[in-house]
Amino acid sequence: MSAESTALSLEVPKAYRAIGWAGLIAGTLDITSAFVNSGIQGGRSPMWVLQSVASGILGRDSYSRGFAAAALGLAVHFLIAFTAATVFYAASRRLTFLTHHPVVSGLLYGITVWLFMYLVVLPLTFHRSFIRPFSAVAIGLMIHMLCVGLPISLVVSRYSSDRKKSDTQMNIYRRVFLFATLSAAMVLGCRPAAQLAQSAPPDSKETTAPSAVLVELFTSEGCNTCPSADKLLSELDHNQSIKGVRVIALSEHVDYWDRLGWRDPFSSAQFTQRQSEYAQALHFEDIYTPQMIVDGRTGFVGSKRATAFEAIAEAARTPKAIVRLAIKESASNSIKLSVQVESASDVARGDTVEVMLAIAESGLSSKVSRGENSGRELAHSSVVRKLIKIGKVEAKTFSAEPAVNLDRAWKRQQIKAVVFLQERISRRVLGAAQIKLVDES
Repeated sequence: MSAESTALSLEVPKAYRAIGWAGLIAGTLDITSAFVNSGIQGGRSPMWVLQSVASGILGRDSYSRGFAAAALGLAVHFLIAFTAATVFYAASRRLTFLTHHPVVSGLLYGITVWLFMYLVVLPLTFHRSFIRPFSAVAIGLMIHMLCVGLPISLVVSRYSSDRKKSDTQMNIYRRVFLFATLSAAMVLGCRPAAQLAQSAPPDSKETTAPSAVLVELFTSEGCNTCPSADKLLSELDHNQSIKGVRVIALSEHVDYWDRLGWRDPFSSAQFTQRQSEYAQALHFEDIYTPQMIVDGRTGFVGSKRATAFEAIAEAARTPKAIVRLAIKESASNSIKLSVQVESASDVARGDTVEVMLAIAESGLSSKVSRGENSGRELAHSSVVRKLIKIGKVEAKTFSAEPAVNLDRAWKRQQIKAVVFLQERISRRVLGAAQIKLVDES
């Protein structure tokens, strides 16, 4: 056997090992960081994350296909990781800088992978833009630099000729990775414990009146995972089963499902825009249904009952502005309200507080003949018919008497008016109140 053939026979297994370990480590770190980030930011499960990866192939059906879609998403994720490792390894055979300076080259490669994924692959796969708020971009870049580019470059460098130097750098990275892993474990371990403690019902001796919490559900009749979330919102609205809390529920039907087989009769581009504003303020990576937003402060998959109860109980502990709402005049096709706001003091610096008025109707239903819910009859509660801004809070107080026209087709006995205070930039809700147009007593 010649020296050249011997070198070749040694090089091939080394290439397999380098690409295999680099892809495995980078893929594991990347998907773990996605689980942690999505769980903390939006309360989303690892299953949802994997299904979202598979949705690039399966579309929105991915979220209804359970473990099969999640397995496909995991396979696609690691295919991308191994591809990234292969590209770097191939480049390192010609560009010695990559293995001689693995830390710098790894960080730069992480940025390159992020740019390629978010500017090329994802827009082509999902057929839309993936522009993100700055904070989300910063998080994404950091994850790709530390969890994708750096481990790939270090592993590939370890199989280069400068073995001693790369081993030293690998040891440093192992220590950093161990510290990051332990820190993440502490965060994930403490968070459920903290939520459990906060979700305990308030002591009735300390609570003189229920604390109003605004719960918004972004939903659609074209989404087959939304009916369970609609049912949960209706339960929260009608049962009021969280001690010390007055849940004020609003169902806002988005319109981005309308082109996929069934036009939701309650949908509006206004609610899609509102959900997009929440995504920007709360640093969500994307908008989706069903999504529940509690007091404008936290969002999660709208069918997650335990998460909803915990988030509502936590929001109830936040001091609220005093909002008084009454019906001043009532006609057959209009109402005039009296709105009084006091003690709106917890306002972020540089932000403004808008006073919003929603008219919502319950007892609605639809027989769906097309789309994902074809053949089903869907029931809806607290569907927003109108959402308007009636003013801004100045000097911690507000007073107004807004008049609202009502559609004659709406069932007056099922209609309620909701007034809430919301910061324009942060989207935090500082107080809320509701009143039914027809007193059931």
